[in-house]
Amino acid sequence: MKSESVKFERIDSERVNVLGDLNLHTVSAYIEEGKSIISHAESQLCMDLSRIRVEDTSVLALLISWHRLAISQDKRLLIANCPAKLLEIAELGGVHEILNFEV
Repeated sequence: MKSESVKFERIDSERVNVLGDLNLHTVSAYIEEGKSIISHAESQLCMDLSRIRVEDTSVLALLISWHRLAISQDKRLLIANCPAKLLEIAELGGVHEILNFEV
């Protein structure tokens, strides 16, 4: 089954919805677009993940990449409405404490 591409939908200056399937084949294509969105944010950005489907652990690498970029630009990246599967992966990987999951 072919994965749907990931899309970013800007809600306002501090909130973006991420939509689609996040997997090994789609994540790398969206690293740069996510970086651009973070770079244009003021001091904080919330990525809402309520409309994604997590297929593997590659999405965690993407979130860590975005998190590091935000920190390097003195910004705060929040991750909202994270799918339970992704939270489990983050906990198992020991990175749930460094990522800012909004509960």
